[in-house]
Amino acid sequence: MSNWSSPFPLSADLRKQLEVCGIQRHKGDPSAVEDSSLLLIYRHPASILGHWQCSDAKPLKISTLQKGYKQLLEHRTHGHLVADWRLRGLKTDQILNWLDGGAAPATIARPSVISPLCRLVLLELFRSQPELVDLYQDLELHAELFGSQADSELQQRLQQSCDANELLEEWCSPRRADQSWGNDAERLQRLEHELEHYVLLSREQQQMLKEQNEIGDRALHLASDIKGTVDSD
Repeated sequence: MSNWSSPFPLSADLRKQLEVCGIQRHKGDPSAVEDSSLLLIYRHPASILGHWQCSDAKPLKISTLQKGYKQLLEHRTHGHLVADWRLRGLKTDQILNWLDGGAAPATIARPSVISPLCRLVLLELFRSQPELVDLYQDLELHAELFGSQADSELQQRLQQSCDANELLEEWCSPRRADQSWGNDAERLQRLEHELEHYVLLSREQQQMLKEQNEIGDRALHLASDIKGTVDSD
């Protein structure tokens, strides 16, 4: 059975859907997987912003987005790149049949509507860091689309005019007061999932750093041996 991996926290409903399918999180370096069985899950930039807006995690940084997207692209030979929202538009049996080698099913989901305020934030992010939108679109080009179209015109759609009253309404609405917070039990569960995500991610990064250091040490020893051989000649 396949496992999933993502540098970003997933929504509770998608985690539950994956659990029903028997798909567990891969708790190691994705590059160590050799059979291309991983589900490498990425999120839409607007979805990531919305998650952090309703989270107790430390403020989101552009580097977090860039690093996450780059990691997914680097690991794409070890699994299937899939967008979280496309998976949510599939039934359990469709996902399992596809993972067993069947044809890719058609998703019924569509990307979430981007709010006016979020559109402005994304436009500024893309203006200051053009690489960010390029990375996202590279993911779309390499991903399994499940019958949908690649989101290749995101920046152009964001530049379309929006309703000024809707923008003002969103700006004036109380922050963090929507239903996504849920009750105390749901909030605690969400925080526990986020903590687990970052603990596992930290362990993966530490393991990768350890392996890189070991490779560097071996290279230094090899260079020293070669130099000693040359000097003795």
